[in-house]
Amino acid sequence: MEFEEQDKYPSNAHSLKRFFRGQEKLKDLRVEQDLKKTLDGTDAVIFAVRHKHYLTLDPDEVVKMAGGPIAVIDCFGILDDAQIRRYFELGCEVKGLEEDM
Repeated sequence: MEFEEQDKYPSNAHSLKRFFRGQEKLKDLRVEQDLKKTLDGTDAVIFAVRHKHYLTLDPDEVVKMAGGPIAVIDCFGILDDAQIRRYFELGCEVKGLEEDM
């Protein structure tokens, strides 16, 4: 909703448009509720939010849903060592982003 109606969300008087200047294509983004559908044929997964559901994703299932090895980017230490190891074993490339303190 925020992306699709950025000119008038949350209200015409207080829209989020100022945050999305020059990014008109954001209106084309859609949130998909079906993870399997989302991952089908994808080349990369970016973990950027520590939601409970992401913490417990099984690397084997993620790679299976994607249809093969993918690039995995972990922005905030969401993956544990065993998950990272398994992604590597499945032929994936895994990168972690370090947080500056």
